[in-house]
Amino acid sequence: DEAEAAFKNMIKAMPSEMKEFKNEVKILCTDSMAENYRETLEADGTEQAHIKLVDGIEKLYIRGYEIIVREEWDTDIASDFAGYYPHRALLTMPRNLVWATDLASASEDIESWYNNDEQLRKFRTEYKAGTQYIHTNYIVAAY
Repeated sequence: DEAEAAFKNMIKAMPSEMKEFKNEVKILCTDSMAENYRETLEADGTEQAHIKLVDGIEKLYIRGYEIIVREEWDTDIASDFAGYYPHRALLTMPRNLVWATDLASASEDIESWYNNDEQLRKFRTEYKAGTQYIHTNYIVAAY
């Protein structure tokens, strides 16, 4: 029942201004947390009450908030942080998360040349990229 308790605590900790966007708020979590939540629902016989079939895809919910399972998180956490907080979740709005780079201008940092021998145009660039957030107060994390 740990995942259910964590999800409920995340919802309680959500800032009041975020509640205005209830339809946009989602819980992103590791597969291990989602499985624990499913086991809790199966044990009390309410699993189907928390699942909606949308466009032929089953979606899991808690208190009206969609749970999006990020299976790759389990793999990444196991390889990068083995043994440290393997179960993680974020309650946020997807539009609050953006993909960002450290490039000021992509055209300035890309090298391009044509290789006559291989008859190929080649490109090279170096940068850091990752998911960033716009508003910190629109994120509730659990681990």
